[in-house]
Amino acid sequence: MSDRAHINEFDVGVYGIMPSMFDATVSDFLNIDDSQSPTLTGLRLGEQVFTPRGSQGFLMGSYISKQIGASVSDQSTFIYNVAFNKKNIYYESRSIGNTKLAPAFTMSDKETSGS
Repeated sequence: MSDRAHINEFDVGVYGIMPSMFDATVSDFLNIDDSQSPTLTGLRLGEQVFTPRGSQGFLMGSYISKQIGASVSDQSTFIYNVAFNKKNIYYESRSIGNTKLAPAFTMSDKETSGS
């Protein structure tokens, strides 16, 4: 995952989730970045992924989001690539929500090993 200029690049894991993912975890470990919170739709965080906007984006940790300039509030985009059959396929996407802490994931507002 990188910014559009490929200056800041990160190796990340991409995971699919169920709409109720964060309902089934301990809520004390979910800390949404209020400065980058999802657009208010009345939906829970996991459900945001299944909206038309959510199907075009990612939930990600605040640290990486800030490093690659992926803001929820505007239409900024970032690049992620997938290595498939010895080919790199590049996709352009956007952030739909950022977390400072997320249960079962390493999404964080601080640099972690591997990020």
